[in-house]
Amino acid sequence: MKIKQIVSISFLLILVTACCLPMNAQTKRALLVGISDYGNPREDPKIWKNINGANDVALLRPVLEQKQGFKVTSLTDKDATYANIVKALKTIEKQSKKGDVVYLHFSTHGQLVEDIN
Repeated sequence: MKIKQIVSISFLLILVTACCLPMNAQTKRALLVGISDYGNPREDPKIWKNINGANDVALLRPVLEQKQGFKVTSLTDKDATYANIVKALKTIEKQSKKGDVVYLHFSTHGQLVEDIN
C-alpha cells in the first residue's frame, strides 16, 4: 500500500470512530412544573381560575425526552408544592455538572407585585 492510501484509510477510520462517539458528553435535565387545578370555584372572580398548566407539561415532556434527550422531572397540580419544587431543584443542582444543560419550565399563575422603590 502506498503511504497516501494508508493516510486516507487512517483518516477515514478516525472520522468514522469520532462520529460514533458522543461529541458532547453533557447531560440534559429538565424540571417541568404545571398547575391546572387551583381548587377554586370558577364563579368567584376574586380568586384565580383554573388554567391548563398541567396540560403544558404533558405536551412538553415527550418533546424534551424523546426528541431532545432530556431527563425530565415533572410536578403537576397537587404534587407541585413549594416543598417538592425546592426538593426537585436541589436534586437537579446536586446531579448537574459544569457543561450540563438544565431547563426549567413553570406553567402556573403569576401575581403582580408593585415595585415601591
